[in-house]
Amino acid sequence: MVSTIKCPECSKQVFISKTSGDLICGECGYRLNDFDYDMILKDSYKKVASKEKWMYENPNTERWTGEEYSTREAALKAGEKDIESKLSDQHTTFAVGRVEDVAIISGDHAESLINMIQDAHYDMHDEIAEGYLENVTKEEIKLLDDWISKIIETWAKGCGYDSAYTVITDIQEHNKN
Repeated sequence: MVSTIKCPECSKQVFISKTSGDLICGECGYRLNDFDYDMILKDSYKKVASKEKWMYENPNTERWTGEEYSTREAALKAGEKDIESKLSDQHTTFAVGRVEDVAIISGDHAESLINMIQDAHYDMHDEIAEGYLENVTKEEIKLLDDWISKIIETWAKGCGYDSAYTVITDIQEHNKN
């Protein structure tokens, strides 16, 4: 498992790799204990959880409103107030759902990258490069995939290509009062 967190030792935003039970800062080499790591993850989860967004759907247009609400209840209340006059005999319900940004999908690229590196070394150095990177473990491939995903995500956000759209999940229908 790889996370990007602030290292308690060097205070830099770094990749923290959890392999073989060790938590190691990729910048300064500081070893975190499980308690430090768990507390950092809990703090990160709280930050993500506090950014919850909800919307309601206008049943006549089948479009979700542009306004976002911090709770399902707030979206429901706003939907009831706004939609009451818009609901007809044909449309007696409206929906409330959670707004989620679509995550950047980077896929599994580690094995392809390792193969490309092996081929490049073989092309440059022929037989002497045979066997290079042949003993990479599944855990090391997973670690590289996690790093590649984080790099792609950081690049996309830095260049303004982060999530261009959202999806609505946890949709529940509500009857008009």
